[in-house]
Order: sequence, then structure tokens, then C-alpha cells
Amino acid sequence: MKIKYLKHKEIDKDRWNICVESASNTIIYAFSWYLDIVSPNWEALVFGNYEYVMPLPAKRKYCIWYLFQPRYTQQLGVFGNKPNSEMIELFVKNIPRKFLVVDLNLNIENQKAELLPNYELLLNKPYVQIKSSYSKNLKRNLSKSVKADLVIKENIDLKIILDFLQRNSRFKLEQSHFTILEKLIIKSKELGNGTVQSCFKHDKLVSFAFFLETEKRIIFLVGAVSDEGRKVGAMPFLIDNYIKINSESPKVFDFEGSKDGGVARFYGSFGAEMKNYYRLKKKF
Repeated sequence: MKIKYLKHKEIDKDRWNICVESASNTIIYAFSWYLDIVSPNWEALVFGNYEYVMPLPAKRKYCIWYLFQPRYTQQLGVFGNKPNSEMIELFVKNIPRKFLVVDLNLNIENQKAELLPNYELLLNKPYVQIKSSYSKNLKRNLSKSVKADLVIKENIDLKIILDFLQRNSRFKLEQSHFTILEKLIIKSKELGNGTVQSCFKHDKLVSFAFFLETEKRIIFLVGAVSDEGRKVGAMPFLIDNYIKINSESPKVFDFEGSKDGGVARFYGSFGAEMKNYYRLKKKF
């Protein structure tokens, strides 16, 4: 069978989502509703009758077409039943040459090119057992957060959350990034697989976290903490609470790893294991 290149309007999204949902490497970023938000004009490569698929987050600037990893989308690549190296290579070779620049993060089953770190924690154990693997520093921070009388709330007005992120983000965010995030939160809540948890100290918002959830995986997509929240361990408190809620489940808690040493150490302090995914870069 051949790989077909499909423009956005030619994609059968029902068959696409069936493939992604049943894939051995399924992940929420690859579902059509998610791609529609982060890359509205995405295109695709499809093998056979949607047995394997690869989203192409297509963009054009100054008459040049390129593929670039969308915001809030850690991994893409080829999805299906355990795609082997030959299948990955076949897809890569079939990326249309109209895309003069390709810079994409592939998923953990797509072994190709540069390695990038991710951190994952298995939740299939009792909470007490999971917590026993926490680092000493993390346990100290959690003790600090308990003494601070922190309170976790849901269903906080989205404008308050986005304003808080704008004031406390460690990274520079453009207005388009906030627009995409707002759409992701609204749509995921509508579908029942998105949760925003907010942490308050004496009725003052000090941190929040946005979690995306599927049958097999919880993704910590984005969060922020104020200076006051950092002092009382508000972010560890939020993450630990969500881990506790989902302990003894067949899910993986996905921290969305970082090359930043401090952030990586923080994720590792929960006992999370580093898992590599891959980056594909090429120019025609």
C-alpha cells in the first residue's frame, strides 16, 4: 500500500480518530479536535485505510511552506500499531517536498534523529508506594504546603487563570499562545478530558495546573506559580494531589519533560522516569 498525502479538507476525521485512539502510541495531541486548535490547517500522510497516520502541521510564510511543532504539542509523528523503523522512514520520505523546512518532534515509538527528554510516572500503585519514591526535598516542600493551609479549587473563571499565567509564566508568551490555550481548555472540558486545578492561599491564587487526560495518560500541559506560591510549595502540592487522585489507575502521569536542568530535576523528584522522544529536522 502507498502513503497518501491529504490536504486538510480531504482528511476523514472519524477514521483518523479511530486510528489514533487504537494506536499503541496514542496521545491526545494527535486527535483531530486538538490539531484543529493548535494547527487549524494541518494536513496529513495516511497509510492504507488509515492504518497508520502522520499529522503535518503545515504553515506558510512569505510563500514558503514549512512544518513546525505547534504550541502546546510536545509530540507528533507516526501513529498506529507499533510503527517500526521502516514505516517511520517511509513516512519521512513521503513528506511532500513543498515543505522546504521540517522541524517536528516525533513520539516515543518513532526512533529518528535527535533525542529529547520526557518524564513519566506510572500510577498503577497505591499512593503511599508512589510517594515513597519522592525525593527528600519534594517531601519537605509538601510538608511546607500542608502547613500553609493551601486549598485546591476547580471551575475558576478562565480569564483569571490566563491573567495569572501572563503575570507568572517563566517563558515569554504571545497573544496567540493564550488564544490557543483558551480554546484547548474550553474544548477539553467540553469533551470531559481537561481539568484546571487552582491553588489558593487565604483566597489568593498562587498556582494553577492544566491536566489533559485519556484512558492511558495524564498530561501536565501547562501551569504557573507565583513567587508567594513558590515559597509554600504550591505547585508540588497541586501535582501531588492529582497523582493521589489517580493512583492505582493504569495511567501514566506525563510531565512533558524539559531540557532545563531545574525543571527536569523537579519532575524527577516525583520518581518519574526519563523517556526519550525524537526530533526530526531537515531542509530541502
